Amino acid sequence: MPHDTPTAHPSSPDKYDTLRLENQLCFGLYAAAHAMNRAYRVALGPLGLTYPQYLTMLALWEIDRQSVSELGQRLRLDSGTLTPVLKRLESAGLVRRSRNRADEREVEISLTDRGSAMRDEALGVRETIVCRLGMGDDEIRNLRRDMGKLLERLDATETGDFGRPRLQSADDRRRGVVELSETWRVGSTGVSARVSEHGAELVSVTDKAGEELLWQAGPEWPRHAPALFPVVGRLKGDALRHGGESYRVTQHGFARDRRFEWVERSEARAVLALTDDAESRAIFPFAFRLDATISAEGSRLTVAHTVSNPGDVDLPFSIGAHPGFRWPLVEGVEKSAHILEFEARETGVRRSVVDGGLLGEESDLPFDGVTLPLDEALFARDALVMPDVASRSVRYVALGPDGEELRALTVSWRGYRDLGVWSAPKGAPFLCVEPWRGMASQADWDGEFARKRGVVLLPPGHSQHFEWSVAV
Repeated sequence: MPHDTPTAHPSSPDKYDTLRLENQLCFGLYAAAHAMNRAYRVALGPLGLTYPQYLTMLALWEIDRQSVSELGQRLRLDSGTLTPVLKRLESAGLVRRSRNRADEREVEISLTDRGSAMRDEALGVRETIVCRLGMGDDEIRNLRRDMGKLLERLDATETGDFGRPRLQSADDRRRGVVELSETWRVGSTGVSARVSEHGAELVSVTDKAGEELLWQAGPEWPRHAPALFPVVGRLKGDALRHGGESYRVTQHGFARDRRFEWVERSEARAVLALTDDAESRAIFPFAFRLDATISAEGSRLTVAHTVSNPGDVDLPFSIGAHPGFRWPLVEGVEKSAHILEFEARETGVRRSVVDGGLLGEESDLPFDGVTLPLDEALFARDALVMPDVASRSVRYVALGPDGEELRALTVSWRGYRDLGVWSAPKGAPFLCVEPWRGMASQADWDGEFARKRGVVLLPPGHSQHFEWSVAV
């Protein structure tokens, strides 16, 4: 009986070429990941660590004492995968597990002395891998950025936001520290912070005791402290009108979703820059440079932005800060036991928020102009929007049962004129204190962007400086 012999299937190259193994991007990534794991297996042999254990130690060397859920989000591991890794590290005497004193349900992971000391032993691991790859720093950096963009696109498809760059969801990543995006910590003995190249966004602010003050993202709001540029709020129809053309610019602009270039990094400060390119000019047809400087001195952290116009026509823009702080500020204190104290008595108005982010009617301020009691009901209809505030600082205060001050942060600003105070309308453990220069469009306004209320017109060759700070 004759044996069947395999025959090639007659096909059109155009029809089936996409199914060839060598044409699969996923296979290239899959094979490269396995090869990288093999390389690390050799490099990690002297440390006695597996690759998942090494990644876990890297995360803890960067930020000690994290909850299991925080580690899982940062490493993109579910609890079923991460728990055995942590148990083996604990058995090896490298980490310890303990209950959070404020919430006994939460397990925290911290380094032992032996685990901390291993950091020095691990210094040669990356050098070993780099030598094996035979790649220069620029090649590695570019490859990481390409992988970061790929990951962002894949994340976007999971949220129905395909094709639109965004900061990745906190459900998928560490709450704030952007995977595959470089971060840098500034500060040491007093307040310290970590900033990401993604949006030049603060992703962590800690006091001298190491306590986190910044909202660490979550499903209620997957950001931390984004910079808003070149618009603040929403334009009607997301349309920026200029010279008879309409450009699609979504809420709060695009800077928060772009990668900035590092200009300077030191213990005292980090400087990053974003400049216009073909991608930005397709939706915002102006030349610009946006510099972000994050610096720490003593108990004060300062975030400064300088907008420069290298073009030959006026640069219209708005700019704002959107830091989210923990609410409650002190564990165990009711959210309603917090206030905002304004530097000067506010006698202006509140603008309502309508139609998904546009400005509606004016109304009286819902407080005496000096002390604003905080409560979730305040944000039932979105943000508290205050144009042209008299104050240039507010104190965010947690109060004890007898009205005593338990803790306070002072948020100050220069160059900004308007203020937004916001939390998620359905309740969330964060409070945003947002100094702005410019606001959302009025619901009944749909004109030229350069004529919009609050927009800055920056002449060619000029720069303008804006900054906010938090003192703890």
